[in-house]
Amino acid sequence: MKKLCLLYCAALFVAGCGLIDGDRLHSVELKSTGCASETKAGSSDVDSKLILKYTSGGLLVTRNNARMNCAIKDGGIACDVSVEGNVIKYKVHQKSEFFADCICLVKEMSSVVTGLKEGNNYTLYYWCMDEMPLAAIDFTYKKGFRMSLDTDLYKAPLVDNGDGTWSPDVPVWW
Repeated sequence: MKKLCLLYCAALFVAGCGLIDGDRLHSVELKSTGCASETKAGSSDVDSKLILKYTSGGLLVTRNNARMNCAIKDGGIACDVSVEGNVIKYKVHQKSEFFADCICLVKEMSSVVTGLKEGNNYTLYYWCMDEMPLAAIDFTYKKGFRMSLDTDLYKAPLVDNGDGTWSPDVPVWW
């Protein structure tokens, strides 16, 4: 009976670790200014920044001047985050499955990624739909951490697919 109890307790511990360190996909609350301006062209003259900042509640992820499809005006914007060990996949996308023939400039959107351990090193893969994914972002999550990146300059490198096409060098997205 004692061995059975130890086996049962060990199984609970492993299952608990799997939930904490395993693949967790969840939607986080995303605050956004919505569509501030609209254009037919996919480019804009404004700088676009991704800002990462340590807070006591988690990693604050703020994006300024994101370019997204105008369908967000009707359907809104969502954010999915996957934390797998020390890898964070962060994807911003429109809620609607339909696309409009224009691009919106979203002045600011932000959310907080929770569950990170202070002092740990992480790699963030960030992708805002309708734009090229960013290159891997390595950082240490600790008090005082703040990083600002120009998203127009920090794009993921392209790799040859071997069939005449090229793809961003990022992990497979869900």
